[in-house]
Amino acid sequence: MAFDQYDPIFYDLVTPRSVDGDMEWYRGLSQQQGSPILELGAGTGRIVIPLAEQGFEVHAIEQDPRMYTALEDHISRLEEAVRRRIKPITADMRSFELEDRFRLIQIPYRAFLHNLAREDQLACLLCCRRHLQAEGI
Repeated sequence: MAFDQYDPIFYDLVTPRSVDGDMEWYRGLSQQQGSPILELGAGTGRIVIPLAEQGFEVHAIEQDPRMYTALEDHISRLEEAVRRRIKPITADMRSFELEDRFRLIQIPYRAFLHNLAREDQLACLLCCRRHLQAEGI
């Protein structure tokens, strides 16, 4: 996966809080499934932060060092109760290993498209499956 495609400052400036209603869709899924939630390709926290503000526990995987730094910066400006609900993680979406299992695993916007090869796509999806709770989606 390439890490030179996104500048976090530019990303935050041009990406709306909700892209074609996706924020509302993820909020609905979160309300249906509950915590904990795992988000892959969390970027600067566009989806993660509003979900945590609504009370959900969200683990946020981001591999790009600049996006991860921006995510941590955004989290640091939140009130403490919200910060505690977000667990930023530096990891590759194709090979992460976490102790937790999740009720919901999501890959918003276009993050899954960073998996260019079919093998990468399958590795990511299999990794997600290993981290789902029995009733998880």
